[in-house]
Parts: sequence; structure tokens; C-alpha cells
Amino acid sequence: MNIVRIIGCGTVGSNLCLSLCKARMFQRIHLYDNDNVTYSETSSFPFQEAYEGVPKVEAIDILLRSLGCNVNIYKHEQRVTSKFKANGFIIDCRDDKSEKITSNMRVSLDGNALYIDCRKIYSKIVDWDEYTLERNPVYIDLAASLVTTFIAQGLYSQLNYVMYDLKRLFDDYIQITQDDINGINSDKGSSSKNNK
Repeated sequence: MNIVRIIGCGTVGSNLCLSLCKARMFQRIHLYDNDNVTYSETSSFPFQEAYEGVPKVEAIDILLRSLGCNVNIYKHEQRVTSKFKANGFIIDCRDDKSEKITSNMRVSLDGNALYIDCRKIYSKIVDWDEYTLERNPVYIDLAASLVTTFIAQGLYSQLNYVMYDLKRLFDDYIQITQDDINGINSDKGSSSKNNK
């Protein structure tokens, strides 16, 4: 693969870009985001306060250059919509995925919960319009590393949907299955019935 296109350059997209660059997996990286960096001590990783107000795609380019990454960076200060068509490996890292775009992979991270969705046709979308868990740099780094490994090993070609609990990642990657999710949902249902 020569070209990767990262759609959404916030916490997930920016850190994934850094991880892919360090792994030297792609020769050309296209970055898409129409927002500027808004600095906060708890939610701006990897950006520092000096990046406040800088377009996110520009801030990532500066970070990559400071690390000596030798890849071609193409910055697109634009919002990607459903009409987006492009070649290369496309990773959707937008917080709000309510508007579907064609991509090879959709990635979402909330605290220690990492979602990787490689299905071609999908009906349910993990949509982090509002984050509920604290953004932890340790989990952010682990998530970027895991997604990079996922791509390097070609696991995206299995066209599946997985969720990882990064809290347990220090020993092994834990894949949460649909049965686990069904069990959680049935526990919620029974506890709400018991509370009536």
C-alpha cells in the first residue's frame, strides 16, 4: 500500500497518523480535517498548547517533520462528506460518523474502548459525538499501535467488527465479542426489571 487517507485528525486520527509514519507503512499520507486545534490539558494529546488555533492537518505535519518522518504529507483542510471518493487505504477517524463515507476501516476510541469496523456494509455506527470516558494518553498510544498492527497484519481484509478493552492490554489484547455485548445488555435488562 502506497497511500493512506486519514479522515478526521483529532485524538484518534492524529495519533494513528504518527504511529503509521513511525512504522513506515505508507509513502503518502493524506490528512483531512477542517478544524483547528483547541488545546486542553485533558484532551489534546498529542498536541501541545503552542498548537492552539493551528489547523489540525498543519499541526500533524509539523509534528511529523519534528520526528524526522520521511513521508509525503498532503493536507486537506476540508470536511469529508458522503460524496468523498479517492484511491488508497481510507481510515475514518471522525468523531461523528453519522454521515457514512466509503472507507476501508472506521476507528473509534472512548477511554479504554477501541472499536475497529472493517465491514463493507454496516447498519449500526459507533458514533462518538460525545465522549463519556477520560482520554488517557496510555490508551491513545495503545490504540494507535493496535490499529497500526491490525493494518500491517492485513486483518482489515477479514471485513469484521471488533472491540478491544485496552485496560487489559498490558497482558493481552481482549476482543469483546457479540456474546459479551448481548450478556451486558441482558444484565441491564434484568437489573432494570429488578429495580421496579
